[in-house]
Amino acid sequence: MITKPDLLFRKNIEEIVKEKIQLSYIERVERQKAFLKYSDDAAVQLNKELISNFSPNVVTFKPINFPKDLGLDVLIRDFLQPNHSASFQLYNLSRPPVDIPTINYRWNILDEIIEKTELMGQLNLVSEQLSVVFKRLNEYRNMSNYEHFSKNRSRQKLEFLNIPLLTEYVESVNVLAKITKDSNSDGFNLIFDYSIKLIESEEFKILSEFLSDYNNDQYVELGVTLNSINDISKVKYLGVEKNKINRGILKELSAKFKILHFSEHLNDNYSNSYEGLLVMVSNGLIEESMKQIEQTTYLIGDIEFYNSAARLRDIFLKNKLPATRPKIKDMKERKHSIKNMFSPLINYHSNPCSGKVIYESKITPNDYLSDPDSNIRLVTGPNNGGKTRATTGFGLVFALGQSGFYVPAEEAEISLIDNIYTHFVFGDNADNESGRWVNEISRMDEMLYHMTPYSLSLIDDFGSGTNYQEAREPALNVIYGHHKLGTTLLMNTHLHQLAEDVEQGEFPEVSNWQVEAYVKNDHLIFTHRIIPERAGQSYAQLIAESYGLSRKGIDLVIKKRIEQGELDSNQLR
Repeated sequence: MITKPDLLFRKNIEEIVKEKIQLSYIERVERQKAFLKYSDDAAVQLNKELISNFSPNVVTFKPINFPKDLGLDVLIRDFLQPNHSASFQLYNLSRPPVDIPTINYRWNILDEIIEKTELMGQLNLVSEQLSVVFKRLNEYRNMSNYEHFSKNRSRQKLEFLNIPLLTEYVESVNVLAKITKDSNSDGFNLIFDYSIKLIESEEFKILSEFLSDYNNDQYVELGVTLNSINDISKVKYLGVEKNKINRGILKELSAKFKILHFSEHLNDNYSNSYEGLLVMVSNGLIEESMKQIEQTTYLIGDIEFYNSAARLRDIFLKNKLPATRPKIKDMKERKHSIKNMFSPLINYHSNPCSGKVIYESKITPNDYLSDPDSNIRLVTGPNNGGKTRATTGFGLVFALGQSGFYVPAEEAEISLIDNIYTHFVFGDNADNESGRWVNEISRMDEMLYHMTPYSLSLIDDFGSGTNYQEAREPALNVIYGHHKLGTTLLMNTHLHQLAEDVEQGEFPEVSNWQVEAYVKNDHLIFTHRIIPERAGQSYAQLIAESYGLSRKGIDLVIKKRIEQGELDSNQLR
């Protein structure tokens, strides 16, 4: 078997389509839709197989909580929108390579897709057809033995499953060779080499000639082996040139079969009918090529990865948001400089029908600067001011950048990191065995156990599971742990005393920042900018009042409910 090239890691191998490419997927759209209705389970199986075959030859992140905390699942669902490999893309993006040559390898592939506008559409069509091939292969595996089917069922199996499966596989390989010829990137050159090796292989030649004979209504030469009681035990396709039978010999054999009443024997038994023989032959061809067909369908994951990367870049640019390819430096430098960074997961609307993503209001960007002598940033300020979103955007710059994507920033120059560790707020365990504070401490302990000086740590609102006074010392210990390890940390907190403590100078690499907010006409105004210096207060009362949580606001709600007949005023205090 010829090993599929890997477009995600460098390994050697043993929306508009300007040029029409011959794919059955395009020509039989309605038929495919009907087929897909009863084969959705194949998509789950495809993702399982893609994940099980994920085999990087370099070090990658080992995710704990960051994919969920940074919203990678939401990014994939609403922005990347892969048609068939969403679970695999989440698994893949959760494991960025810690290796600059691998990132460069991916960038070169993405560059070619962006440069050749028709290539993205062509690859998408090939991916669609390969997904149908995988679904048919999955259905083939689930079918009962053909001998237990009626004649009509056999013909349906032959014409609806086996022949299309083989046809669509052969077409996909031929198209891959066609569209990747004269490629600029190493990755697509590997795809071209892979396709050519397949096309020149003996089993592929057999498939191609068999399909040509069958689809062009030519005769299909079959070698039939009978056992001692004249039952057919084996059928082989003889169409390949070296196996073709001389016409004279065919006539002689035909005469002998008439004497032996072989044709009657065929018609008497469904499984020995002409359709049955073709099912046996096509089954045999599928079995012989199954591993190779599977390998080829796994290209779906690679193709959708790069089409998703191109799509995300297009979404940013079409919405007039910055998108840049980060400059990535050696891990040992531990320097990060990001200008006009933003979180893409706010203020947007995703249309599941059209696939369009539109931002409904302006996003405030922020900058970030870090080096080994100043790599811990403590951010204080009110809720709803943008601390969490800014932190999410910062984490996505690294997760996407090291994956080979464009990042949501105007400029980015970052050192490689070896992993992202996150601690975002979530509630008590459903089993009630541990409360929020115990959960927080457990997660923090796990982080400190794994972090290195080359890691990125993102902590949001640590200490929310207990009161400020009791959380203060543990929070200082969290900073102490990062201080000792040298890990880059961005920490949001409402513990204003913590901000006061770090100003005492125990941790010289810590700097205080705040979410900018001010009061105007008794209303709290947010700018969503992260600026130097610690915040003086969290404006908790003003924020609560803005959402109606004041005595005046409560009285207005009760009055309205009385007027609407929902409450009886005589029963109220």
